[in-house]
Amino acid sequence: MQKYARMLCWVRPHEKKELIEAVNGRFPIVFAKNYDDFKNQIKEDDYLIFSLSKTRFKLKKINELVDLFPENMFYLFNLKDNEMMYASQATIMDKENVKEGQYNAEDLCKNYLGFIKDLWEMRMSEPILVSY
Repeated sequence: MQKYARMLCWVRPHEKKELIEAVNGRFPIVFAKNYDDFKNQIKEDDYLIFSLSKTRFKLKKINELVDLFPENMFYLFNLKDNEMMYASQATIMDKENVKEGQYNAEDLCKNYLGFIKDLWEMRMSEPILVSY
């Protein structure tokens, strides 16, 4: 039985492309145009993704949004290697209904489909690469 009816995303254009490729028609995916569109479209059985980059300038609004939907879990689309995460952005992960960590399109799709049960647990079990 499918846990979610669709994946609802508020992401940047290049992230949208990555998600479309990762989903590859396997389940419904909808993209919000902006904050208000995302907020207004949220339903109880949605898998919710927003870009971690959105938190940089809209952190207060996003905190309010997450608080409005305490029964929904929110997932963060990852920043790219050349992007820096600010301490203020990381605070969104302290919310109970925001999955800790940031994830790529493929991992989010695998989690949606149930192939990855817990994204954070998966992340913590990955080997750490150290260079000297």
